[in-house]
Amino acid sequence: MHVIPCFRRSSTWILVVLFVVLCSACATITAAQESDAAESERPVAAVEIATQPLTASAACQNRFIAHDLPHAARAPGDVTRLFDSNGSGLAIGDLDGDGYEEIVLADLSGPAIILWNEGNLVFSRTTLPQVRRARAVAIVDVEGDGLPDITFSTGSGVVRLANQGGRDFQFAPLSGLTHAAYALYWADWDGDGDLDLVTGSYDAERMLTESNQFLTDARSGVVYYQQEDGRFTGRVLADEAQALAITAMDINRDGRLDILVGNDFDLPDYAFVQQAGGAWQAQEPFPVTTHSTMGFDPVDSDNDGDWELFATDMKPYQRAPKVLAAWAPLMQDGYETRRSDDAQKSENVLLKPGGNGAFRNRAYAEGIDATGWSWSGKFGDLDNDGRLDLYVVNGMIAEDLLDYLPGGELIEENQALRQTADGDFISAPEWRLNSLRSGRGMSMADLDRDGDLDIVVNNLNTAAQLFENRLCISGRALLIDLQWPKVDNRVGIGAEVTLYTTAGAQKRMVRTAGGYLSGDPSRIHFGLVDGAEVIGLSVRWPDGAVSEIPPIEPGARLIVTRLN
Repeated sequence: MHVIPCFRRSSTWILVVLFVVLCSACATITAAQESDAAESERPVAAVEIATQPLTASAACQNRFIAHDLPHAARAPGDVTRLFDSNGSGLAIGDLDGDGYEEIVLADLSGPAIILWNEGNLVFSRTTLPQVRRARAVAIVDVEGDGLPDITFSTGSGVVRLANQGGRDFQFAPLSGLTHAAYALYWADWDGDGDLDLVTGSYDAERMLTESNQFLTDARSGVVYYQQEDGRFTGRVLADEAQALAITAMDINRDGRLDILVGNDFDLPDYAFVQQAGGAWQAQEPFPVTTHSTMGFDPVDSDNDGDWELFATDMKPYQRAPKVLAAWAPLMQDGYETRRSDDAQKSENVLLKPGGNGAFRNRAYAEGIDATGWSWSGKFGDLDNDGRLDLYVVNGMIAEDLLDYLPGGELIEENQALRQTADGDFISAPEWRLNSLRSGRGMSMADLDRDGDLDIVVNNLNTAAQLFENRLCISGRALLIDLQWPKVDNRVGIGAEVTLYTTAGAQKRMVRTAGGYLSGDPSRIHFGLVDGAEVIGLSVRWPDGAVSEIPPIEPGARLIVTRLN
């Protein structure tokens, strides 16, 4: 490990680089200069850069290798019914500070577990008996002590297991939380350096399981919890919800994070836009949304610097007679009977902002509107070519809803879609990610630190799976870890990291969750197409300060530590 001094990229530095790189990179440099001009008025944050080499990759086989994990999230009872059919999520993050990321898997009928990453894809298992009937999972350092905690939603509320160090976790209530919680998301919305929380209830399940109690209490809806000195103060943003997904995104590009809530059924999705002074205003910024929103993934899928929103829903990915026969009753009762001008669509959407800030749906044009009964869907550069690919897990088991199918199960192949140089997404069955198990939660991470993304899926009623990336990849990678020891938001949740290369720029955000009920690692992965050289990195921290980092040789893990 060594330390590299950091300096702010100036226009002079860019001109020097211009003479070094290939002429084909001119457009990239111009874009970087324009970005620098926009960022030049922001305060500069000094950082230290430490690097670690990546591990050697296993022999490539040009596909992903599936490994069963010692965990199966099962519905309680012998019959899987609504809403146990929704399954559970997972989270990935480095819990013990050894540089390797752990896997936390939730369960409906048994305890959650931790799979400790010992390296080389070897895991040891710890059972968490304090946590049962868990839905969403997120790994966050709630109190800013440098030890990542694990938080779970249980439908009725939020459970925290506080990290004591030494792989020991203890139950620790979160003071001030009052409402039911199915989906959750952590971020520093008020910009004070600690993490706040947004939760959403799933009222359909509460009505079924709690009956009269649900009708008489006032614990439903969407709540924004602001953290102050370790205590949370709630503000109700909506008094009803069918929340399966929550995310943070700057919708109107004013520099403040907003709140998006994805609702199931007919209840429209919510968008709460943050105003000056911390007020929240409900808006409808999107021309269309998913009807039964299952998951969210904010992403810059085309590397143009703008944040888009990908949302998953239900739509068959094939029109073969056998497939349509399985879907027919659902289609007759669902989206094919709705008006064509209905703003809620039973299909995936990719909402992209235009030059005037107005969003448009690009899912049709890019071929990602139909991926089956979709749950968690996320983008990641799976083949290290500098372009983000898409993976969606799907399938449904509900014997009371799908009683016309054997075992009440809609069996589908998970969908892996590779992005081409033209920006289209095409099916990639050769990657062998087309599992027939009924996937729910899913996250991506480089679990063996060899530079490519692996995938973990928490299936329903069958063993969870780890898909080891063994593609024959010619490109290289950078892994980025942010550290901000001066504030409680220790890993810079909400920071934006932009990589400038001779092949173009790429942007990522440090976040706590994505897809369906699944926590994402704070570590960022960039893939670089073969032959591309790194020009530099830019970090826009949650408080708006910017750090510029000189060229780094790919094939390394970077630890970027902010000094102020």
